[in-house]
Amino acid sequence: MKKLKRILLINSEYPPISGGGIYTYNLANGIASNYSDLQLIVLAGARDISSISLEENPLPNLKILRYPELYLIDQGMTHIWKVSSIIKGVISSYCPDVVHSHHTYESFAASLCKQFYKFGLMITVQKSPVSTQEDYQKDSQWDFISFLYKKGFYDGVIVNSKAYFDTARFLGAREPIRLVYYGIDKSNFREDTMLRNQVRKKLCLEKDDFLVLCPSRIDERKGIDILIEAIAKIKKIAPHVYLKMKVIVVGAKISDSSEDYFCSLEHLVKRYNLTRLVKLGYEDGAYNKMNGLYNASDLVVIPSLREGLGFSAIEAMQVKKPVLGSDTIGLKEIIVDQKNGLTFRVGDPIQLAEKLIWCFNNKKKLQEIALSGFSYQKDKFTISKMVKEHLSFYESVISVIRD
Repeated sequence: MKKLKRILLINSEYPPISGGGIYTYNLANGIASNYSDLQLIVLAGARDISSISLEENPLPNLKILRYPELYLIDQGMTHIWKVSSIIKGVISSYCPDVVHSHHTYESFAASLCKQFYKFGLMITVQKSPVSTQEDYQKDSQWDFISFLYKKGFYDGVIVNSKAYFDTARFLGAREPIRLVYYGIDKSNFREDTMLRNQVRKKLCLEKDDFLVLCPSRIDERKGIDILIEAIAKIKKIAPHVYLKMKVIVVGAKISDSSEDYFCSLEHLVKRYNLTRLVKLGYEDGAYNKMNGLYNASDLVVIPSLREGLGFSAIEAMQVKKPVLGSDTIGLKEIIVDQKNGLTFRVGDPIQLAEKLIWCFNNKKKLQEIALSGFSYQKDKFTISKMVKEHLSFYESVISVIRD
């Protein structure tokens, strides 16, 4: 690159424990792999994430720095001035041309450093968009995000979906705002019949068992309780489907509220006597094993109440798996019902049950939809495209700063 020499990426969730973490991971490795003349520094949180992270194995031009404060700030357990001091120290040591911060508090802390150093600051807010004014008023963090957008010292905003774009505009983000879709690692996610058979055997599935996979961390906004309620409905109205259906929820518990929600899900499963059918928080669901679980599944269900876009939907499409998702903002940006996937009304377990039964009874049509999903995403969500668009935006912004 002509103008860029060093890039600092900031994300407390690196390696990935969410869509935002995967985004940063793929961006960092995509840049470092293809541009050996660029130095990448990733400033990340530090905690026990061994069960859900990818192997780091950083490239020669990729350096990872870990500080527990970056994790703690997102949990409200440390002060923003501590995070700002850490970021200031890293900027002083590495002198990046561009800093790209991927979370609200880290972005604000980085913006404070603009008073002391000359660099281009890009911010990306990963908080899942909401759809109504009332929803914005329920969560005070939106006020802080709006303050960041209106008053923060930044040079550009990068968003990863139209839903994020509309939210940024609504909350007062200044131009330039660039929409750049996520890129997924195609080499890690691909159709593999042998792998499918191996994983299904490990899961003790019979040949005609219908495996429903819900790739979701344990979080109330992910709507996992809606899926359990839907399975309970199927047990009553379509016992022949219920007997052949298996459900695996893959996801980590990342906070105290996640633990509480997990307990409520366990209670729900026991209440409906679904323990034979539903596995919660599947222990072998590390991110680097998701390709096997996608392959083993017959349907991927994403019952979220809110999504920024839906990384797991794209991954499932890449493995040629049909996706059934709620029609919440974000997901409906990539899923067109009966075309490249299927949708149900957000928060509606009855309609979800009906759609699950339809999927079980229409496997041929389901496969056609899966192939349409694969065709839809294959050129749209690539790492190479994501990397090129980011670097182009980085360069355009620092050109203005330097001129």
